[in-house]
Amino acid sequence: MGRTTIRSIPNNSQLRHLGNCFRRKEAEDSWKIAAQYLVEGIEANKRFDFGMMSVLALRKRYDKKATPKFESSGFRKTFALPPTSTWQRTTVDDFPLFPRKSTRAEHHKQTCYRFQAYGLTVWLPSLELARSLFFPSSYLAHLSLQPEGLNGSFHAKKLDDGNIEIHMLPGANFPKYYFARQDYRVHLAWLLLNENVRTSFGSIAANRLANQIVDEKYARWVFDFNPPDLTDTKIHAFGHFNEERKAFFVYDISGFSNLDHKIEGEVHFSDTSSPIPGEGGNKPGFGISSPPVEDLELEDEFEPSAFNHHYIAQTPVVGFNFKRRIQTKKTGPSSRKVGGSSQDDGLGAHPIVGSIAESGILGTLPQSDFSQLNTEIDYSELEERFAMFKKLVDLLHSPEGLDVVSSDIRAVPQLPRCSSHLMMDGSKRHYMHVIVHLPDGRIRHILEVDTSDGKTALATKVLEFGREQEFAPAIQSILTQLIKKSLTWPSKHLDEICTYNQSVPHPKCKAIGYIEQDELLHWRDRMLFWAKAT
Repeated sequence: MGRTTIRSIPNNSQLRHLGNCFRRKEAEDSWKIAAQYLVEGIEANKRFDFGMMSVLALRKRYDKKATPKFESSGFRKTFALPPTSTWQRTTVDDFPLFPRKSTRAEHHKQTCYRFQAYGLTVWLPSLELARSLFFPSSYLAHLSLQPEGLNGSFHAKKLDDGNIEIHMLPGANFPKYYFARQDYRVHLAWLLLNENVRTSFGSIAANRLANQIVDEKYARWVFDFNPPDLTDTKIHAFGHFNEERKAFFVYDISGFSNLDHKIEGEVHFSDTSSPIPGEGGNKPGFGISSPPVEDLELEDEFEPSAFNHHYIAQTPVVGFNFKRRIQTKKTGPSSRKVGGSSQDDGLGAHPIVGSIAESGILGTLPQSDFSQLNTEIDYSELEERFAMFKKLVDLLHSPEGLDVVSSDIRAVPQLPRCSSHLMMDGSKRHYMHVIVHLPDGRIRHILEVDTSDGKTALATKVLEFGREQEFAPAIQSILTQLIKKSLTWPSKHLDEICTYNQSVPHPKCKAIGYIEQDELLHWRDRMLFWAKAT
């Protein structure tokens, strides 16, 4: 991930709440969204251009000096979505544990869906569902607020051979970088060609027009839309989990799997638009983009120029995994850099400053957008590899045991001239990081690295860091040393940076990925003992 920083998000902060959408009555003013951050224990109210929604997931932590800069918070859950006909529309303060006293009135009234899944009552904020489904770029976030937005930007037609061709309409400023990316072509094909999904996207603008409240100065709107049919789609999310109530409030959706697209034939994305004089087809810079750059600073206050090319910022991934592969390809000439400075201008001296706000003819900054889609994540394989360890974690979480506050699966670091970050079959090696709270208030970290390929045997680590120590960079440094040492825990390094360091061996397995119930319970008892030990 490149060095992307965002000016308007406070450093060392956590997004606590999202509020209403609003804009001044002036016709040219863009839509904003209110937000509340927690910065070193102090609440800070912010407002962002709506195009920033791509990275505004609840409880996401932001540290511009860390790698990665965004970190999800909460307990990780995966569950299949029931039919939308069973969802109940409500507000976020319907969740029994919503923090009512420390929030503004508008935070309480944000729309939410409540439904039953896997024995849980789930609360899913509509903003987070729309963000993860529809806003992998600021362009699409802006477009969602415009009536007939998709119809005004893209045209799809059936070809004689049964395939489908999609091209941008004149004046559309969708970054052509996305046409070169398989994951964005897949997402756009799903958005444009699945009628149920396309109608859902269009319901955002329809809801805004029907329900916005306009006074003397502002138009205000509580975000809402009609979700598409996602029956049996699996959602991979972080959130607030309460074992006693069997309740789960979704903070941050990291991906979807088992999606159904209902698309037949190959989808061709034409890298040309109609050359109508005075329209986007003849305007230099329209849609032209550079690849992701290493040092990019984003802002959302100032209007960028529609005539500059786009700079692309690498941001946290949202995964899309479909039941059947969508076949896409790009046709037409390759993207040319037209207008603006070259990709390497300023690198090594000052970061490039770009804006994700809506572009205009009077803007001066380069345009920017996000790169955060991945359609190649195999969630089923990841879940299978950590299935037994997740069973262990579930057993640890109880009033008499430990309070499991978050769990996350990520790829181990990739280092030059090292191959340990790869499994024997060439796929990426992953680790699971679990954060637990002890009854006496201590916080401990459990690290489990996937060695199911048999390359080595690696015990689970239980670690504790000093109260003033940032755990995210410490975890990364441990994993970096692990890869450097060819999947051997760096004992000396661990003793230097940890106040507690304990290895817990795995139980013996009769078959890969299978542990007898009595062995699993014994493993739990050993893990509880060492996790609570002083």
